[in-house]
Amino acid sequence: MSLWSLRPDVPSLRGARATVMGLGLFGGGAGAVRFLASRGARVTVTDLRTADQLRESISALDGLPVEFHLGGHREEDFTRADLVLVNPAVPSDSPWLGLARSLDTEMNLFFKLCRARPVVGVTGSNGKTTTTALIGEILKKGPRPVWVGGNIGAPLLERVDEIGPEDLVVLELSSFQLEHLDAIGRSPNVAVVMNLTPNHLDRHGTMGNYAAAKRVIVAHQAATDWKVLNADDPLVAGFTSPSRTAWFSRIGPATSWRATRASSGRSSGTRGPSTFPRAGSREGSTSRTWRRRPRRAGWPPRSGPDGRSPRGRRSRDSPASSTGSSSWARSGA
Repeated sequence: MSLWSLRPDVPSLRGARATVMGLGLFGGGAGAVRFLASRGARVTVTDLRTADQLRESISALDGLPVEFHLGGHREEDFTRADLVLVNPAVPSDSPWLGLARSLDTEMNLFFKLCRARPVVGVTGSNGKTTTTALIGEILKKGPRPVWVGGNIGAPLLERVDEIGPEDLVVLELSSFQLEHLDAIGRSPNVAVVMNLTPNHLDRHGTMGNYAAAKRVIVAHQAATDWKVLNADDPLVAGFTSPSRTAWFSRIGPATSWRATRASSGRSSGTRGPSTFPRAGSREGSTSRTWRRRPRRAGWPPRSGPDGRSPRGRRSRDSPASSTGSSSWARSGA
């Protein structure tokens, strides 16, 4: 989906020349700089904004050996860099990216380095921040350490070495971050999709492209993973992958509307909430059983807005629109 050639491996950073493209205003860029510097990289920050506009972000890097080239970009910061770490809000058609030999993003690096399992990802046009925070608070009642980040709170990349294999990670993921994860074939182990309404079409071009970016959250899941989908949203209900499925709904009982159709849901790994793993369960099943109820008018969804079955909806990407400077990672619904 991404037009960038993003590297699938973890780059060697000690002594490497690393350029951070877009320091931004919300902390993600500063966190990426601190991470790179801690790994021994020689870091240059380039941003179209001026030093005065970025005063707060620059002050967060006091004491670090970082070179700032602000108010514009320089060709040599891309051509001579061993790695260019790109703000996810930078449009894919930026001509500066074509100069770089090696490209990566903060979230892609985090996924490649994070040892925690499972990683929970939450996306949607509305409600994802609240849902991410709520899931984090619920999980903190359990015995395992919990980390909450992504498009919410402090960036986790600079603390990735502290996150152990038994820890739990909950991430809010924007469409910008997800389309870059597609390039390295990564999805969270548990994916929650709240809803889809037209958003950021200046970047994605069409609603189909926007939905395709969001679908990455489930696209690379394994059969043992889980996706939790909104049964009331035809686009979301059409997100398919090999992973197991649980449903939620405001209209009716959150049983799987596909699982009610003979056994096709079982064969494709699609199940209702009675089989969604309860906290602490080793078997991935709960004792609560949902009674099947007759279909209500308009629910569960039978077709998308174009009249086709949600199961068959597929989208292609489109070029992103071109913008100037961007706000690091805390953008993109």
